[in-house]
Order: sequence, then C-alpha cells, then structure tokens
Amino acid sequence: MDREKENKDLDYSLMTLEELLRSTDGKLVYKSDSSNAFSSVVIDSRNVKDNSLFIPLRGEKQDGHIYIESALKNGAKFFAVDFEHLNENKTALLSLCKIYNASCIAVNNNLKALQDAARYYLSKFPNLYKIGITGSSGKTTTKEILSSIYSQKYNTVSTKGNLNSETGLPLSVFEVRPEHEAGIFELGMNRRGEIAEIASVLLPNAAIITNIGTAHIGILGTKQAIAEEKKEIFSYFNDDALGFIPDCEFKEFLKNVSRGSIFTVSDNDSSLVQRIEDAGVSGSKIFYKGEEILFPLPGVYNVKNALLCIALAEKKGFSAKEIKSGLEAVRPLFGRSQVLHGFVTYFLDCYNANPHSMKSSIEFCDSINTEYAKHYVLASMLELGAESEYEHKKIIEAALNSDADNLYFFGDDIFSAFEDLKLSSSKKIYKFKTNQFDALKEQLKENLSKDDFVLLKGSRSMELERLESVLKEREV
Repeated sequence: MDREKENKDLDYSLMTLEELLRSTDGKLVYKSDSSNAFSSVVIDSRNVKDNSLFIPLRGEKQDGHIYIESALKNGAKFFAVDFEHLNENKTALLSLCKIYNASCIAVNNNLKALQDAARYYLSKFPNLYKIGITGSSGKTTTKEILSSIYSQKYNTVSTKGNLNSETGLPLSVFEVRPEHEAGIFELGMNRRGEIAEIASVLLPNAAIITNIGTAHIGILGTKQAIAEEKKEIFSYFNDDALGFIPDCEFKEFLKNVSRGSIFTVSDNDSSLVQRIEDAGVSGSKIFYKGEEILFPLPGVYNVKNALLCIALAEKKGFSAKEIKSGLEAVRPLFGRSQVLHGFVTYFLDCYNANPHSMKSSIEFCDSINTEYAKHYVLASMLELGAESEYEHKKIIEAALNSDADNLYFFGDDIFSAFEDLKLSSSKKIYKFKTNQFDALKEQLKENLSKDDFVLLKGSRSMELERLESVLKEREV
C-alpha cells in the first residue's frame, strides 16, 4: 500500500459508533470525545492503526481481551468486549477508556459482532456486485483469475491473500470502498457450518465452487459432507444469482437450489472454449471466440479454474478481448503453481496440499518434457484425520508410478505411511521425518545437476520453500 492510499484509508470512516451499536446489538460501556467513527477493523493488536476498532476474540489457546491495552497504545479508539469480560473487569475497562480516550461497547459474542458489523457495512454498498468462491482447492488462484478479468472492466476489490475464514472474510469486507463496483471474496472453512455463516455476511450475487475434493475430510468425514458444506455458498442466493460448478460426481446435488441459476462447467465443453493446448511450464493456450489466449498458470487444474471464471464473465457480459486481457495478466502467487528458474527449473506449489492438489501437481510435472532428471519432493498433507494414512499411501503410489527419477518424502505423516507398503520401483527413494529437514536438503543438493526439474509440494506448515537455496543459481 502506498502512502497516499494509506492516508486516504485513515481519513475514510467505515462506520460510526452508533452504527456499530445498532448492527451488533451492543451496549455502550463508555463513549469518548475523540472520534465518532472508526477507519479500520482489526482483531490483532499489532495491526492497529490510528482510529481502529479492535475486536478481541476468544480462542482455544488464549483470550484476545488481554491485548486491549496494547491495541489502545497502538492507536485504537474503539474496542469491543463480551459481557463476560465486562462483568469481570468493568472498573479496569473504564479506566482504560479514560486513559486512552477510547470508546467501548459490550456484546454477547465478539466473533458474531465482527460478522454482524461486516454484514451491515456491506449493506451500505447495494450496487456492489459480490462474488464468492469456495472449493476444496484452487480458491485463491480462482479469485486471482477472476479479479484479473473483472479489473479489465470494473473497479474491483478482492480478498487479500487467503483471508477467507469466519474472521478473514469479515475483515476482507471492510476493504470495500465507495468507488468499488465489484468484490470477489474467498470463503473457506475449518469447521462444519462455517460456509453458511460467512455466506450470510457476504450475501453473494454470484458464486463459484472450484471442486469437491478431500481437503478437510478429517473435519467433515466424507466427500458428501464436504459437498454439502461447499453448497452452502448458494444458501443466500436471490432469484437473479448465478452459481458455477465443475462437472463432477456431485453436480446434480449442487445444482439443486431453491433460488438462483446454477451452471455446470465442463472441461470438454466446446460451446465455451474451442480448444486448449498445453504450453508446458509456460501455461496453456486457450482458444476462445476467435482469441488465442496464453494463460500463464501451468497445469490442467489451473485451466479448470480459468474455465469457471470464463463462464461467469461471459454470463456477465464481458467481451472476448476483456477476458483475454484478464487471463493473460494473471500472475501466480507465492507457492501456488510458480515455475522458477535457477540452477534447476522448479515448480513451487507448496502453499498448501490435499490429495487432489498433490495428484494434480504430480500429473502436471509428469507432462513436462525434459532431457534432464526429475526430482519430486512430496511433504505431508495435514487435516486428513482418520483418512491420513490411506491418502498418503495413495500419493506414494502415484509418485512411484510417476515420471520422476528421484522421490523425496518428507514429514512424519507421509513417512509413516510407508509402513506395510509393498514397494516395487526402480526410482531412487528417500524418506525423511519432520525433524530431518537438514538431511533432506543435503540429499537433494547432492543429487541435483544443472537444469534438472524439481517439484516441491506439501502442506504449508512443512515449509518446503526452505529448499529454494539449493535450487537457485549457484556460484561457479
């Protein structure tokens, strides 16, 4: 953010104290005379700016209320507390309000208050066209693709990074400004009921489900339950709303909605795009309504995300040239389908991982033609619950049948999946537990030759990007 925009944001008032009280059904504890409206909303005291509203949340490990004074010291002029905290600390809270000249309100539940305030704030922009994106994988990439297309025609705001949760979505909503004409937001989940909860904040005019995979199967138990959860993004549709889903085993279930229109997007639907050509690490060529589009994100799975965006944009009246410009302007985010060149060529796809995306990455790397050796570094996938061992065994088997010359398995979950697994492969196989990262790094460095091809794929917490130092250009 440049200084001019930052100053503009500081001057812009999101909501008044009165609006905050009305939207959250809150009770006024103390009203200061310093300001009547806040210019940003934060849940982390370290992110406070002058004139922020600080909403402390209760988590499993700690209570955000303990950071109230820190937030006030950093410039917050408004804060919320729940009634439980107020009843136990009223004298101290009133003292803080007077010392820092800040206003305080009390609510039943701070998380609900954050969501209620965000919902009210969005209602102030009735002409904003709101699009929600969910799915087991590809949400952030699809958001970036659609945002790039929409930006060709409209002043567009979108989720920063992957702020897509019960707290992230409301915080993203507060980035909307009067000049924005379209808003594109991710909806993620870490528990049952979360998609419906945050869809009730966004009230999308259109929505995309990227896929129904096995990410979070450890939380929901079955793919059917995952489909039911993702479908909740359509639960607040009106009659004019548009939904877009992939051609998959759950399409009939996903299409059955009470309001709005749902469209199925197939990979081989010639009525949408004429044909698609693989361009290897450069991406894909998409032939659409007389336009040859060089879509720079490699992999079939990224093309599927692009097709969903094309279908939506077409329904909303975008021209072929606008869609072409948007698709060609997309750039990969860190750790998401990045093809990088150094001592070797490497595919950095380690922002997150689930069985679907792991398999897709392996398939893409198999499609790369090279005369040099291929090295696949595959790390553990998390949040798979009781399915973890089974899913890791499937990935191991897919890797053994892949085009890789050398396979490196890193992390306790994938390491333990080798137990009782009968291996028959001519590939060189290396296994490392989570605490053996340095050994992995040294082994990979020892095996690499100039211009080899390397895949890095695993869950975010495995931090496979730490291997980049041995992949980049080396001094001769």
